[in-house]
This record gives sequence, C-alpha cells and structure tokens, in this order.
Amino acid sequence: MVVGRYNRNRMLGLEDDSSQWVTGTKDMMRVAVKYFENLFTASDLGGDDRVIGLVEKRISRNMNEKLLQKFTKDDTWLAVKSMAPLKAPGSYGFCIDEAQGAFILGRQISDNTLIAYEVIHFLKMKKKGKHGNFALKLDLSKAYDRVERDFLARILSRLGFHQDCFGDTSAEGVCSVRNILKDYELVLGQKINLGKSLIYFGANVGEAIRSSIIDIMGVKRETNPEKYLSLPMMVGRKKRWAFSNFADHFRKRIAGWSFRYLSMGGKEVFIKVVLQALPIYIMQCFALLKTFCHQLEGILNKFWWANNKTSKGIHWSTWSALCLPKVYGGMGFRDLCLFNKALLAKQNDPWIRGPGNGRLLVHSMDINWTIVDQFLNDESDTWKKEVIYRLFDDKQARCILNIPLAGSGSSDMLVWWHDASGEYSVKSGYRSLLTNVIQQTVTTGHTIENYKNIFTSIWDLQIPAKMKIHLWSLFKNYVPHFLNLVQRRLHVDSSYVQDSSFYKTKGLSRVTKRNVLWRPPKSGVIKLNFDASFASNTNFFISAVLARDSVGQIMGACSYPLLDVANTFVAEARACEKALCFALDMGFRKVVLEGDSLKVIKKLNSNIVDRFVLSPISQHIQVLAGSFEEVTYLFVPREANKAAHELAMVGRNRKLPCFWVEEAPLSVIEAVESDRYEWFHRC
Repeated sequence: MVVGRYNRNRMLGLEDDSSQWVTGTKDMMRVAVKYFENLFTASDLGGDDRVIGLVEKRISRNMNEKLLQKFTKDDTWLAVKSMAPLKAPGSYGFCIDEAQGAFILGRQISDNTLIAYEVIHFLKMKKKGKHGNFALKLDLSKAYDRVERDFLARILSRLGFHQDCFGDTSAEGVCSVRNILKDYELVLGQKINLGKSLIYFGANVGEAIRSSIIDIMGVKRETNPEKYLSLPMMVGRKKRWAFSNFADHFRKRIAGWSFRYLSMGGKEVFIKVVLQALPIYIMQCFALLKTFCHQLEGILNKFWWANNKTSKGIHWSTWSALCLPKVYGGMGFRDLCLFNKALLAKQNDPWIRGPGNGRLLVHSMDINWTIVDQFLNDESDTWKKEVIYRLFDDKQARCILNIPLAGSGSSDMLVWWHDASGEYSVKSGYRSLLTNVIQQTVTTGHTIENYKNIFTSIWDLQIPAKMKIHLWSLFKNYVPHFLNLVQRRLHVDSSYVQDSSFYKTKGLSRVTKRNVLWRPPKSGVIKLNFDASFASNTNFFISAVLARDSVGQIMGACSYPLLDVANTFVAEARACEKALCFALDMGFRKVVLEGDSLKVIKKLNSNIVDRFVLSPISQHIQVLAGSFEEVTYLFVPREANKAAHELAMVGRNRKLPCFWVEEAPLSVIEAVESDRYEWFHRC
C-alpha cells in the first residue's frame, strides 16, 4: 500500500515558464524554486496613498490604550475558555468580521449564490432601457499566497476597506471598473487571472458595445453561466437538466465506497451521516422537482436493500415508509422533498401560518386599522373577533384568534409554533412537516400507532445496531420467507416452507408498563392536578383543576371552557394558568401544580426568555405565582393524572364553567379514591 501511494504521488516532471517540460531532478528543483520565488517575493508597489486616503480612521486614543495593555493570565484564560472547541472566536475575536458573508450568525455561504442568481436573472430579463449592465466574475491567481504584507500593515492603521463592484456598460463605467482592478493589483499584490475571469451582459446590451467592453477588460465572454460556488447560475424551466450532474455524482459517491464488510447498522450510519448530507447545499437554495428528489431517494433505497456481495436485493418497502420515525415502524431516514421545504423555509418567516404563504388575505383595505394593538380589547386582553372576521379571510382570522394573549404587559414578538425556543430551525420545520404526514397515515386506517411501544422497546435494547435492525425486519415482515417470495412471484424451492406465524403473533403487542402512582403532597401543601381536553376540529378545550391535600382528600375542583386555542400545548398552559387562579380564589398559600405536559412544565421551570408560543402565558403564570408563599411545578405521566383527566372529560360534556368545594362529580371521586388506595396500599 505504501509503495502504491508513493508511485501515485510521485511527480514525473514540471512545466516551466516557457511551457517546456523538464524531468531531471535538478531541472525540476530549479523550476520549483523560481516559481515560489516569484510567488512570495514582494512586487514593486506603486503609490498607494490615494487608496489609503479613502479609508477613514476609526481607532481612537482610548481604544489604542486598551489594545496596548499587556495581557494578563486572566485575559488569556478567559479568551481561551470563551471559544467553542471547533469554532473561531465571536464578534470580539481575532478573525471574524461583521462584514463577512459567512461565519456570522444568521448568514450562510449559500447566500452569495442566491445574490448572484438574482443578479444574473435581472440581467437576463432586462430587455429594455437605454442603460445596460454587466456582471463581472473575477478569478484571483493564488489569492491566499499573493498578499502584500506591507500594504496590510498600512491598511491595519485604518478601519474599513470598501470596493464598489457594480458596473454599467458605458465607457466611463467600464474604465472605472478596470482602474479599480488595477489599483487593487498594484497596492495589494494580488493578480487578477484574466484567463479564468468572465463577463456576462444584460439582454439589452448591443453586440458592438459588448465587443468594445471585452477589448477594454480583457476577459472572456460568458453567454450561459453554468455554476457559481458549485451551484447552477441559471435554472429556468429545465430543472432536471440543471441538476442532472448532481445525480451522477450521487451515484458515484456510493459506488466509490466498498460495502462488502458493511453491516446494516453501518449502512444506516452511512446514509444518515454522509449520503443524506450531500444534497443539503443545493436544497437550501433551490426548490428541487419532486421527480428529482424521488430519483435520489430511489438511489438511497436501492443501496439500503442491496446485498453487499451482489449489489442486488429485494426492496421490501418504499422510501417513504423508511422515512417514518423509528417509533412508527420506519428507520428515521429523511424525506428529501419535505427536507427541501424545511431548508427553504429559512428564507421566509411568515407571521401567521396557513393560506397565502404568510401574507394577510384581507377582504378590503382600511387605513383605520394599521397596528395589531387596534385588534385587542384593552379591558379583557382578548381579540376583537368581529373586527378580525370583517377584515380578514376566515382561515387566517381563525389563525389570528389562536394566537395566545396574556395580560402581563409582555412585549410583542414573532414566534415559531413548533419549537420550544420560538425560533425557526430546519429540524423543527422538518419535524412539523413529517408530523402532518404521520397524522395522515394514521387516519387512513394504518395501525402503526398501536405498535409504538413495541418499536420503542426494540430500539431501546442494549444490543448491536445490526441485531436491532434484524428484529425490526422480522416484525415488519421484511424477510424472504416462502409466503413473501410467492407473493412477489419469485422462484422458490417448493420444499422450503417457513412458518410465518411469528408475524401474526398478537402477544408481541403486550408491553409491560411501569406502574406510576399519584403521590400526595407534604403536610400543609395543596397539590393541584390540571389537565385539558382539546377538540382540534373546533379549537375548543376544557381546563380541569383538581385540588387535594396531603392525605388525598378533595379540597376543590373546577372545569372551565375556552375557545380559540391553537393546540394542545397552549391548552395545557391555559389549564395551569386556571389552576393558579383557582388556588388564589380558594385561599391556598403553598401549592404544587402537577400536569402531564412535559413541555409546559419545562417552560414553567425555566427562567430563559425566548420566543416560544407559551412565553406570554408562562410570564402571566409567573406573575400569579408571586401571590403565593410557595409554588412548585411537577411533571407526571398520564397514569398518575387520571383523576384530573376524568374531570376534564366531565367538563367537556357540560361545556359550562363548573366549581366544586370539597367535592367533585361521582366519576372523579371514584378516580380519586382509586389513587388513594393505590398509594396507601403500595408494596
């Protein structure tokens, strides 16, 4: 292996400045030394005073005094500890500037591609007008090696260096661009590679003007720019043609690996870590055709089911089935169409969800309604329904009414509903899209929801990944036994018959559940269990609150209906809010609030200020909590909250506010007594 690598990396010859090929060792050394001498030797600088004079001086005396102070041990330690292990320093670091197009929070290198794409599109579509435009793509020869250190030393005494790169097709505009490039080469030592630089003209630029500009600039003319930063510059209607090279590269990437000794567990890791990451760079800029995404998914599916020795195999399932989460019977692979949408969603941040892509669909324009505050009732902190329904489309009106409000005086903010931080991320966007697919799959008659516990128990086993995948294949009936081969009309030996009763065994659905009990509070503390019964089709929910003392006796209960609730998380948060209001009315001083919504409880126990949709409600809850001596928030599974759940079911049937003191409906009393018995008679 070492000898083979030596032979592959061995240089047999070099080409000198006169395009002569030399092979001798001494001649090759001479060519190499001369090349690097020319590369690293400082060039004869011209007068750079004019360029330096354009840079404004920004560093004050106080700033210099701070910069010239000697570094202490604490300064060094603080700087090192503030750096992430694999990242450069932040805004006060050594190499990141806010003017950069990448390495800044909220910016990506692909943003440059989008800008270039829009520029080329503008030039192509502008076919009228007296003034034309052109775009100039420059290539720097050895950009990181040809840097004049003397010029950098002078420029560092100033702050900010700006270069204007826009150009029009007038003779004056072209000469201005040419002079800027010459000054750039002169003072910085860089060299423009005219052989690789290109110019692209607008559609309204005449042929005579184009030829004149090419003669002045000395660059090549580009009529159909293909790629910039490895992405196509012009896509148009031929999207399949524009990305065909990527599909070929995708196949070659798989073919270039040796999978002879790769297990199914290794395949899973390779798909998720390597193959699924390849299209991300393209998908974050362009909306790919579904057929193209399905083509890539077909390549992945073939690789997953292929036999490592023959590279062939039976495709036991579609790629869409493999993209389901593991608890739903899939492998957790990515649906490329959905992931493409999640990536592109970072370019758009609509205020409200639903029709119109976030744009407000109004029935009529009215200048009297200009700010959101005008749609609120000051006294009750609720939406003005009649005004909203009069001005907006019905679906968007319901979306607006679903936005939770709180009377805590919190500031307005834009919120992403599907993530606890309130900030959009590709992960949360993809999860939201995939959840919709899962819900549609479940409602169409599939029973995968019934097997979540079984799949969870399989993937939680402490065994090698290939064995987990084999168990998954057995349960999904993805094995070549006699019946499956016959159904697929494959040739099988009739003497081979395998009992497939394993796949019909109902006993597999039996999963032992951990017995979780309701626990009474300590003496002197009242525990309030809260729950919400939510009807998504009407956005109507019932909040239920059940108060018990340290011996499990009922101290009080209430159920309260509310309309225009966005989702179950908001419903649970509102139920917690009602629990505190009920505790205030009952005069409780030390309380424990217990619910079965982990996300709500985590939010209440966190002091982080974020843009989560529950933030206004949680802030109001914190204000209410200030009226108590002691407030604790606890999470319990649904099994330990069944009494509050039963109360919510009762309130859902009544649909009116109901209150009880030291009593409750009969079915709730039975659930409470069951909790008491199980706790005080536990083993």
